[in-house]
Amino acid sequence: LCSKYNGTDNHRMSYVVHSRGKEKNMFQKEWWDETVMLPFEFVMVPAPAGYDARLRQEFKDYMTPRNV
Repeated sequence: LCSKYNGTDNHRMSYVVHSRGKEKNMFQKEWWDETVMLPFEFVMVPAPAGYDARLRQEFKDYMTPRNV
């Protein structure tokens, strides 16, 4: 299945194992077109350029701490 579809005509992608019937696991392909470097503790790590959109899709307002 993976070798049959090369992704050129798709606008979204997903985790195949976890995506069945779950729109939140469907991602815009362009979120992964570029990489940005983000600080994490004492190093810089690569992240998809669309990391903010992806995190908001999954966790909504992920920058606001929840009262636990």
